[in-house]
Amino acid sequence: MFELREGRLTIPPPKDGACPVCGELHGRQEPHNKNSLLYQHRFRRKHGRYPTWEDAMEHCSLTVKKRFCERLKRQGVTVDVDKLLRGLKTKKEE
Repeated sequence: MFELREGRLTIPPPKDGACPVCGELHGRQEPHNKNSLLYQHRFRRKHGRYPTWEDAMEHCSLTVKKRFCERLKRQGVTVDVDKLLRGLKTKKEE
């Protein structure tokens, strides 16, 4: 799984068939797993911060975002739906 080499943690690449972004098994239209160590590491290196659920759902359709937000809400997780909708509008305007 993970290795410690020369004081550094090595994260292996995703398994065959897994999402190349987060390393989890999910459909292309489904959100990334923001709790995935691989996703957190890659996202932080690129953006300088850790990902949020809004980031993990950024590529999803409005229908998927709404469904996933409801699922997160049942688990006690709050998601900034307005932020998600602003991102969707920005993409459509481009």
